[in-house]
Amino acid sequence: MSLRNSKSYKTLEAELEKRLVDKVTNLGGLAWKFTSQGTVGVPDRIILFCGKIFFVEMKAPGKDLREIQQWRKHQLEREGFTVLRLRTKEEVDEFVDHLVHAEIQSQRESERRIAEIFGTKREGDQNAI
Repeated sequence: MSLRNSKSYKTLEAELEKRLVDKVTNLGGLAWKFTSQGTVGVPDRIILFCGKIFFVEMKAPGKDLREIQQWRKHQLEREGFTVLRLRTKEEVDEFVDHLVHAEIQSQRESERRIAEIFGTKREGDQNAI
């Protein structure tokens, strides 16, 4: 049986997602489960914190976005949103640490830095990687 279909893969993603939700809500933010009836491939969570919105897809270590998820990521980035893929506890913790520091930074600078760390970019952002 492949890792993708194994219980350990789903369990690991669920643990990472719970960690993210717990940390964000403990800071007073919102970490809503994102489902869109009739639209497949949307990110797992919408994070709302201090006037900022982040879309987050949880993946087990070594797992990449499926083709439809890559397309949805592109659609959201084209609209100016930040979309992240988090695969480890360390990435979750680092993302949440940046949320805390984002309170004192400008929105544009904090989003640029998060995108830099996690290898994402917003379409049209000349400063992103």
